[in-house]
Amino acid sequence: MRGAVAAVIAAILFLGSIGAARAHAAADSGAFIDLPDGYALTVPTGWTFNGSLLPDVARWNTTDASIRVYMQPVASPQAAATYIGYSNRSIDEQWNGIQLQALTQTGNTWFRQWLRPAMADMQPDMRQYAEWDELLTPTQVMTVMVNATTAAFPSAFSTAEQLFYSILPAPMVGTNTFNIPHTGARTPPLQPAAGTPLQWGLYVPTLNPQVPDHLQAVQSAEAAIGHGVRVVMVYVGFGEPFPTALIQQAAASGQIVELTLQSWAPVSNSGRATPYTHGTSRDAAILNGQYDAYLTKFAQAAAATGQPFFLRLDNEMNGDWDPWSAFQWGKDTSIYIAEWRHIYGIFQNAGATNAVWVWNPNNKNLPPYRWNAAALYYPGDAYVDWVGLTSYNLGTGQPGSTWQSFNQGFAATDARDQQLYPTKPLLITEFASNNQGGNKVAWIQDMFASLPNYPAIRYAVWWDANQGSLHYALNEPPAALTAFSAGLNGVTVTPTPPAP
Repeated sequence: MRGAVAAVIAAILFLGSIGAARAHAAADSGAFIDLPDGYALTVPTGWTFNGSLLPDVARWNTTDASIRVYMQPVASPQAAATYIGYSNRSIDEQWNGIQLQALTQTGNTWFRQWLRPAMADMQPDMRQYAEWDELLTPTQVMTVMVNATTAAFPSAFSTAEQLFYSILPAPMVGTNTFNIPHTGARTPPLQPAAGTPLQWGLYVPTLNPQVPDHLQAVQSAEAAIGHGVRVVMVYVGFGEPFPTALIQQAAASGQIVELTLQSWAPVSNSGRATPYTHGTSRDAAILNGQYDAYLTKFAQAAAATGQPFFLRLDNEMNGDWDPWSAFQWGKDTSIYIAEWRHIYGIFQNAGATNAVWVWNPNNKNLPPYRWNAAALYYPGDAYVDWVGLTSYNLGTGQPGSTWQSFNQGFAATDARDQQLYPTKPLLITEFASNNQGGNKVAWIQDMFASLPNYPAIRYAVWWDANQGSLHYALNEPPAALTAFSAGLNGVTVTPTPPAP
């Protein structure tokens, strides 16, 4: 098989018929050649190719099986072993009911086979998996993952195994680009009128959406800033009721609630996952209907208010600290998509069309592997109203973190989202700057000077709180609050030079 693919590569290169912009399949030869990533393989017969996410993954599908191919650049064979081990940690440690059925290593090839719990809302439920990882070159790891229904798995496994053993390295030429299909554009709810300035919002940690005097904390922050805000951000964990009174009070004051609904353990964050310890993911329970009664009641209460609000569901899914990340589920991003669509369907059935859906990955894929790329988690245009952006200047507040400007945090993400989701408006759902490692006052001044260069961003919500060593609060130092107030009130201030 590999000899046939090698002959096709040589012939196509000799004829000069490979374009530099994208990889392509040569159907008549039975070979798929991805020159930008530097590999080729034998095309599986009878499977449908999907290259829309080709910068990160090439996919082949049938009605009851899927094959995904990732080429992961690595710095060295040692880095390859780290990549393979960390990526498959949820499998090897059997998180969330995963059953590891086989694990072998032969030379530079690793093989795994596993079974995850059934998920009733994923039909067909392709819960049987196998994966091959190979150090194809000293700087390339090829991953071939197949998953299928129990009945279809033996045949799908054989096809994936043949595909894996057909892979050959190829010369790297050109760059892959996304080609995501989009449905017709629609006017998103809560879109400010053309010409309206950027709308601002705050997260204030003392605002508890479940107690009286809901907006008092925000009003105190507004008084300190000397300017009102349009958006109020709050967190609600699974098990907590819909914050009806807050939604109503915010509407009465002309404000919008950004409600961040997260599927932590009920009423607490005890299920929170980090790269070093892990908690139980709720995805399987959600997709098996165990939270349907709670979510239906939550959605009915939302509908009863009649007030539009931003609903940010299980944000930062491409971060390995979140239990709804594919890091928890053997790299399968389709589980997150199914969870999102399941909850979206409950809201639609409850008549909660006033919920405005915000899909919000982190600005960086962590871990920075291709299987974890934000675009692989996108639920689809029909299920998303707005695309959210999140980026923090950590400064030197964490090991390995460095000071970065507003543009360093947002320029690449803004450009990516406009390219990938051209029918969706953007909002910064949460952001801030730490005050360690640089000049926070100058950072804020530069932020206000830079924001006009991002016209697609219509709202921005400052996270006015501290988190351990990360001091994001606007009054730390007091001059930062003064700079923020000046920016919101349109006072021109000469930017303070950054600290040397």
